[in-house]
Amino acid sequence: RKEPEIALDGGKEGLEFYQRIIPLTSGFLRRGGLLGLEIGYGQIEKIKDMIACQEDMQPSRIIKDYQGIERVVLSKKKAAGEK
Repeated sequence: RKEPEIALDGGKEGLEFYQRIIPLTSGFLRRGGLLGLEIGYGQIEKIKDMIACQEDMQPSRIIKDYQGIERVVLSKKKAAGEK
């Protein structure tokens, strides 16, 4: 059985999902809460830039897969008073 096409189609640049979800996350997370995103090869810088545009979110950790490719970005909602 194959994945639905919508699950694999990230739009023109492959970033459509992230462009939609990242701006919404702070409304769903408590302060100090984490968002985990699985990312594709070569997407790390654009994803980090998107997160950095959110005033109350910050990239907190990047996890590489067994081939050394950056595969997961953890982003934390800043605690009150945190810069």
